[in-house]
Amino acid sequence: MKTTTTKNVDSWLGTKAVKDNIENLSGNMGTAPNKGISWNGKKITYKKAEIHIYMPKTNITPELETEWIKKLSQYNPDITYKINALENFIK
Repeated sequence: MKTTTTKNVDSWLGTKAVKDNIENLSGNMGTAPNKGISWNGKKITYKKAEIHIYMPKTNITPELETEWIKKLSQYNPDITYKINALENFIK
């Protein structure tokens, strides 16, 4: 899960933290003993990764969502990307 107020996908994707997160998820997919991530003292293995990107509802348009999904899928097609509005999950 990532949150952002950035509308420009190239700016968002250009940050080291985002690039590192995508590469870490992608590089650790599989079922081999050295694959997966450690979290809360447990080893979590996975074959498919998703990144859910949350941004303000006012920033999300069909065009923005299409542009982001297309760009991110080209950058790393091994990961599924979802765009969601923060307001839909925060009460």
